[in-house]
Amino acid sequence: MLFNCKECEKEISHTAGKCPNCGCKKPFKGIEVLSKDIKGWDSSDIRDFTKSGGAVKRNFKLIKYFFLSLWILFIALIVIGINEESKLTPEQKAAREAERVTKEEKDVVSTMNAEFYSMRECLQGIKKNSGYELDVVTDKADNVSGFLSNGEGFGCQKKSTGTKGTYYEGWFFTTSK
Repeated sequence: MLFNCKECEKEISHTAGKCPNCGCKKPFKGIEVLSKDIKGWDSSDIRDFTKSGGAVKRNFKLIKYFFLSLWILFIALIVIGINEESKLTPEQKAAREAERVTKEEKDVVSTMNAEFYSMRECLQGIKKNSGYELDVVTDKADNVSGFLSNGEGFGCQKKSTGTKGTYYEGWFFTTSK
């Protein structure tokens, strides 16, 4: 590849250590070439060019933009996920948690599904059997549900049948850590 000497402006080969016309020791000073433009140069060609003042720049522009785009996409997905989660009502969060754990039944370590005579008895039974404090999300006369202090779900619901009469069904689950 031919370049102009910075002193005499005559064309000289990129392998010249100095200008054969004027004797300039750094004839390529200030000349930059991209790595894509020097295909076919071997390491000695690059060494001679850089010793004579030239510079070889790596073309990282596309790679830089690619990784910047990935980073922006990653942050956007996190923000969207956080915003979607924050829009859920406590009841929807409890339902989502119950659905998630139902899908992971193979990881369930302990559960309770029992019948009680009163809502109070049901809640006390869950607290005692799970070993966790209760964080109530839904508090209605016939339905109380929420999260155990470990983040898993629980619930007590009023039921009525012809054979059993009225009773309260309680459940909770904890998954393996």
